[in-house]
Amino acid sequence: MRFCNIAFPIPIDSCYLAGMNRDFVKIIQDDPYGVRIGGIRWADMRHLTLRLLITLHKHPKSQLPSHLTILCMNAVEYSIRPKDRNTIEGGPLIEYYEDHKLLQDPVLQMIPGGDGEVFNPPLKLALLMLDHSFVIAEKFEIEGNPP
Repeated sequence: MRFCNIAFPIPIDSCYLAGMNRDFVKIIQDDPYGVRIGGIRWADMRHLTLRLLITLHKHPKSQLPSHLTILCMNAVEYSIRPKDRNTIEGGPLIEYYEDHKLLQDPVLQMIPGGDGEVFNPPLKLALLMLDHSFVIAEKFEIEGNPP
């Protein structure tokens, strides 16, 4: 039996995670007004992969759990900021962009610690906005998502 690493172990083949058999971007694009950020509980950066444990405010009928671990692959820029204290209920929408002014900076294509070397071929970067925080990365996945 395989388990999904969220905030607690859940069998991947359970009906509770039936809606998670897609990548995180697809979930946001399918329901752009249904996935709201509650907060970022934990962040860890290793080998250009940023791992974020977030809480969600979602529709009661949503099959998503209240906590998700998102893997941000080839994360080249991020800013983790405190939650807006003025948010009473619901939280702001999680936003995804493939074209945004933050993605236009040529420094984003430089290899970290590469003394000016750039990714070849260039990375196709995207932006994930989480309240006041953001991540610029190549791909966003839910950890534990089956291949």
